[in-house]
Amino acid sequence: MNLKKTLFLTELYPPLVGGTCTMFASRFGLYAPEKIVILTKAVPHAQDFDKHVNYQITRVPLQWKGPKGFEWLGVVWGLLKTGILLALKQKVEIIQCARPLPEGIAGYVLAKVLFKKLVINFQGEDISVLQNYRVERFLLKTIIRSAHLNLAISTFTENLVKALGGPNVRTGVIPPGFDPTLLKNLEPQKIVQLRQKFGGSPILLTVGRLQRRKGQDHVIRALPKVVEQFPEVKYLIIGSTHGGTTGLQQYLEEIIEETGMGKHVEILGEIGNQELPYYYAACDLFLMPNRFEPGGDVEGFGIVFLEAGFLGKSVIGGNSGGVPDAVQDGKTGLLVDGNSVEEIAQGILKILSDDQFARKLGEQGKNFSLLMTYEKVFAQYQLLMTKLGL
Repeated sequence: MNLKKTLFLTELYPPLVGGTCTMFASRFGLYAPEKIVILTKAVPHAQDFDKHVNYQITRVPLQWKGPKGFEWLGVVWGLLKTGILLALKQKVEIIQCARPLPEGIAGYVLAKVLFKKLVINFQGEDISVLQNYRVERFLLKTIIRSAHLNLAISTFTENLVKALGGPNVRTGVIPPGFDPTLLKNLEPQKIVQLRQKFGGSPILLTVGRLQRRKGQDHVIRALPKVVEQFPEVKYLIIGSTHGGTTGLQQYLEEIIEETGMGKHVEILGEIGNQELPYYYAACDLFLMPNRFEPGGDVEGFGIVFLEAGFLGKSVIGGNSGGVPDAVQDGKTGLLVDGNSVEEIAQGILKILSDDQFARKLGEQGKNFSLLMTYEKVFAQYQLLMTKLGL
C-alpha cells in the first residue's frame, strides 16, 4: 500500500514534549522517508532530534510581531510562505495539518492554490472548545468542508466534526496509539520494592496533568467510602504540578484536608519515563474518571489507559469524550460518570473487592492494548489513506 507524498504542517513537533507531538512523530516515522516532508517551528535543540530521523524536517520561525491576541497569524504566515515553495520543490500530493486551527488555515490556502488534497487532524479540544467562538466556528466549518479527509482520534471527536461540518463531510477515526517499549522487561524486584514503599496497601493510580477534567478531585472525594472497606488504601497522583497546574494542586490539597484523606493520598508530581512504568506495574487499579468541563474542555482519548492495560491493570475511565474508545466498558475496565463521586466509589470497590473480575479486566486490557501499538495503528491509517487515494 503506497501512501502519497505528503507535506505535514505543524506548529508543534519533537523535541517539544506532548502526546500530540509524539503521536505524529510515530506516524511519520513509519512513512517511507521519501514520502514525507515536515514543516514546523524552529525550536531550541531541534538539531538533536532531526539528525536521528531519516525524513526531511524543515524548520522556520513562526513568530508574530503584530498586536497581541493574533499570534496564530505568525504560524499561518510562516507555514504559508515556506510551504508553497516547499510543496512545489518536493512535488507533494497531499497537504496534511496537525490541527484545524491555525495550521489548517495555511493548509486550506495551500491546497486551493496548488490544487492538492487536504487532510486535517482533530484531537478533541481543537473543535470542542474553538467551536464556541464565532470566527473560529466559521473557519472550522470552512476547513472541515474543504478537506478530503477529517481524521479524528476518537468516535467522539469524529461526531463533533460531523455535527459542525454537516452530513457530507469526509471523516475517519484513527486512534493515537502508544509505544510499549518502556513498559517491557521491568525488574520484578523494583515493583515489589515500590509496593513495599507504600506499605503493601491497595494502590490506586492516576497519571495525567492536574486538570479538573481528569477527575483527580472526585477520586479524593470518593476515598472515604473506599476507606471504609479498605482502610489502608493509597491513592497516588502523578502529573505535572508546574505552570498552570499550580492552582489545581492547591485545590486538591484543600479537598484532601476537607475529606481527612491525608494519609491516603500522595501527589507525586512528574515521574521520569524510566520510572513511570513501575508505578503502573505496582498499582492495583488505574483510574482517570474524566468528565466534560464547561467551555468544551474534554479528554480526546486517553493513552494512559492503554499503557496501564498493557501491564494487565484493570482501569476506570469517565464515560466522556474519547475515553469510551480507549476503555471497553465491562471488558477492559469500567466507564463511570465522572461527575458522580458515588459512581466512582462504587467502581473502585467493585474492582478492589473482586480479584477474579479485576484479573479478567486486566487480561482483556492487555489484549486490547496490543491492537493499539503505533505499528498496529499505522496499519489502520495506511489502509484508510490508500483506500481514499491519500
